[in-house]
Amino acid sequence: MRQQKLDEAADFVEIGGSGAMKKVWRGLAWTMLLVAVVSLFTVLFYQFTNSLRVALVVVAGMLLYMFGAAKLAEGRFDRRNGE
Repeated sequence: MRQQKLDEAADFVEIGGSGAMKKVWRGLAWTMLLVAVVSLFTVLFYQFTNSLRVALVVVAGMLLYMFGAAKLAEGRFDRRNGE
């Protein structure tokens, strides 16, 4: 009985608030990092190819590959059981 009350009380105690603003800042930071990396790679590939179109296509392909691999990697690790 006492343990149930402690578990219920622990659900409502959050140190640092609800965390909504922290999520916003974290998302903004990841977006800024992604834009910085994309810009860096675009400039780098533009220097190699001297064609902005080719550089943008290569960077877009890299991003699609990275996001696709991340999407496939998330979730269950053991998919052989078919559960």
